[in-house]
Amino acid sequence: MFAITYLVLALVALIFSSVTAAPTTHSTPYKQVAQYTHPNFFDGFTLYSDADPTYGFVDYVDEQTAKDEHLTGWIYREGPNTTTAFIGADSTGIFPSGRNSVRLTSKKEFKVGMLAVIDLIHIPVGSGPGGSGLWPAIWFLSPEATWPYGGEIDILEYVNPTKESSFNAMTLHTGPGCNVDNTPNKYLGELTNGNTDCSYSDTGNTGSMGCSIPAPLKYSINGHPFATAGPDFNAQGGGTYVAEWTAEGISVWLFDRYNLPHDIHDQRPNPKRWSQKPLAKFAGKGCDYTKSFLPMNLIVNVDVCGSWAGEVYPGGAEACNEFAANNPEAYREAYFEFGGILMYQSE
Repeated sequence: MFAITYLVLALVALIFSSVTAAPTTHSTPYKQVAQYTHPNFFDGFTLYSDADPTYGFVDYVDEQTAKDEHLTGWIYREGPNTTTAFIGADSTGIFPSGRNSVRLTSKKEFKVGMLAVIDLIHIPVGSGPGGSGLWPAIWFLSPEATWPYGGEIDILEYVNPTKESSFNAMTLHTGPGCNVDNTPNKYLGELTNGNTDCSYSDTGNTGSMGCSIPAPLKYSINGHPFATAGPDFNAQGGGTYVAEWTAEGISVWLFDRYNLPHDIHDQRPNPKRWSQKPLAKFAGKGCDYTKSFLPMNLIVNVDVCGSWAGEVYPGGAEACNEFAANNPEAYREAYFEFGGILMYQSE
């Protein structure tokens, strides 16, 4: 089991500290349709245990194996009397053919008009050269068409996290005919290479690039530096990602989880009230967000190496796989810890 010594220092997620409390009078265009919190967090997911479609050096295990090997479970804090869910990669064994890890898929599908509030206390990081080849992600994928024709929305995704260079990259993948506006004044990131085309593009080893908006390295909230991924994200006590998918576009925000907008805290979210700009906003009339993206499942996984992290790892994919196989201690912090996830649909 990976170590959780850092976690005793973290506070419980404020947004989920009173999930049964009566709502305030804040207006909201959304109705809550799913809640993933203790004690029912894992009831809403299945564990994917087939081969990794992105060629990672992992063996995604089934539910029983994940429990037996302590790759999923609960973290309890006696002081605040709270319990949170975790998933992660193995940090104890040698794995010549792929490190054991976890990939969750929500049983429920979500459609256009969706808003997700994802409260994170800890995200996967590693030690050693190149951030241990980690490739964690929280994303939405449609099961209703062959990829990428049903669409993919990457909310949190990064590779080889290190303290010196760790940031979230938010990305869309679609079939042909989805082009977004390059209007950076509406969000805080910047489209990679100014690429507005979100469709599949086979360019050799890189596969589909899609359209991506990396978060700014010097992101701040209320004038204070705020990490979007990597070790500094965990050191600051985590953060709360919010993703909205409407007929007008797809947006992603990151908030300080100890200073959330009141309507999020009260479980009556209304993005029109938020003064904070999103990290990413994919919008414009060049894409039909109701057709390029079909109903989707929420996926959370901890991948290692593979077609992105392995390709950019120092020494390449072979070096990445060799390191991942033989250095379990590098993955002691390779886990997600969730304060909870709340899913909403427009009313």
